[in-house]
Amino acid sequence: MLNPEHFAISLARAVELFRSHPNAVTEQKSALRALVALTKLGPAEVVARGDAVMVMGAMVPGTLPGIPTLAARMCAHGAREIRFERDASAADLLAVLRGLAKGPDANGAYPHLRVGHAGGVTVLNVGADRLARLGRPVSVTEAFDAAPMLAAADPPTSPAEEPSDPLAAAMARLEAGSSGPDVLDRVTTAGLCIASRMKEGDLPDAVRAIARLIALEADLPQGAARRSFGIVLERLLEPELLTAVATTVGEAGRADAAIVVLRRAGAAGASVVLRRVAAAADDPDHQRAVYRALGLIGSPDAVRALIAAAQSGGRILGRKPRGIRLAAIEGLGLVRGPAAQGTLEALRGDADTAVRAAATAALRGQRGEDE
Repeated sequence: MLNPEHFAISLARAVELFRSHPNAVTEQKSALRALVALTKLGPAEVVARGDAVMVMGAMVPGTLPGIPTLAARMCAHGAREIRFERDASAADLLAVLRGLAKGPDANGAYPHLRVGHAGGVTVLNVGADRLARLGRPVSVTEAFDAAPMLAAADPPTSPAEEPSDPLAAAMARLEAGSSGPDVLDRVTTAGLCIASRMKEGDLPDAVRAIARLIALEADLPQGAARRSFGIVLERLLEPELLTAVATTVGEAGRADAAIVVLRRAGAAGASVVLRRVAAAADDPDHQRAVYRALGLIGSPDAVRALIAAAQSGGRILGRKPRGIRLAAIEGLGLVRGPAAQGTLEALRGDADTAVRAAATAALRGQRGEDE
């Protein structure tokens, strides 16, 4: 049976390989073969959702490697959904990987992926109901783009079809082309809409929109467009926002986007999560969430805080509660690097049986993910 997270991460890695290492033919072939093998296990429907993706209805969070970039590239290329049928051909899979790996043209616009057919890979640039009006299957390898075909099949788009919500409209215009001569204006407009939404008290929408900006920024080469994103993001990531974002890390529907924002904030993100640790002292679930957030941030400040929290403290006075230590160990299990690994190795000899077991499990998880 196909594992949604495994498929999404494999797809994200393959796309990044084709994008960042165009001459690594051997590695590209290996990534393609892996995807071919996965599709033999069953079909997979991949849908972009903010900085995350859904695979066969299961949410694959943006905290996993490569997922925010995969979601951003799908949106940039106009792909709302990609359907991989069982036993999809290597040619169709290769076409999708190459398509998602393409950068913007001279005008800053990303080319739309080709529309596919139900026998291999289907790329839906628009809703399935509109796509059905074409009346015939179109191979992903054919030289057709969704926009001109649908223009012939549909009546002209009316201005009223543009999103009525200012934030949604601003993000749609930005994602249609995240570079180009007017990128600063479009990024600034999106930033102003986000700031307005924050003032209205709608934190979830604001956090998700900022996470989308971060995903788009990460996909850009060094240059004017990236600097434009950086300027706007620095203005948005104020301490007040970060403190509010830190309160969402344990709440369903907001946590993934909140982690993306805090990771972009780096040391500042770690510091505001640390301030939430004290506030979460009487809430074990929230406490576990904030320590997990520190592990996902992974900055030096975050790692130092996790190491300190994982220690036993004094023999009698100052001894830490077991729940805090176990939550910190879980956070350390999400960190790569000698400091985290060394601490976990040392904790395998702790006097507390539960701590020893947690440290062993965290190390086993690290090694399993690295293999």
